[in-house]
Amino acid sequence: LQYLQENFGATEDSKKKWIHFFFNKSLIALETHAQSTAAQFFMGNELTAADFLLIPLLFTATRFEVSFDNFPNLKRVNENVTILDFAKRSHPFSQIDTPSELRISI
Repeated sequence: LQYLQENFGATEDSKKKWIHFFFNKSLIALETHAQSTAAQFFMGNELTAADFLLIPLLFTATRFEVSFDNFPNLKRVNENVTILDFAKRSHPFSQIDTPSELRISI
């Protein structure tokens, strides 16, 4: 996002629009796939690499207030994964170098 600001003079509003545009494109594709594969997790009822790769994307989407209203499968998968202990411990806001105003406890 700094690149957009520094090289193109992007404002906070234009950066947010950019994020929402590209995240929605990604989430549409993922939701379409999830319609035929997702159950508790992205590829069924067992964790796979897909879940480990999906969660950071969904975290970032949440951080930038991208709505999950049109992505019920992704929303469910995110909820099911983020309650697991490993996900709580690896959450970006639970890390030792997280600024205190953002830090969460597990």
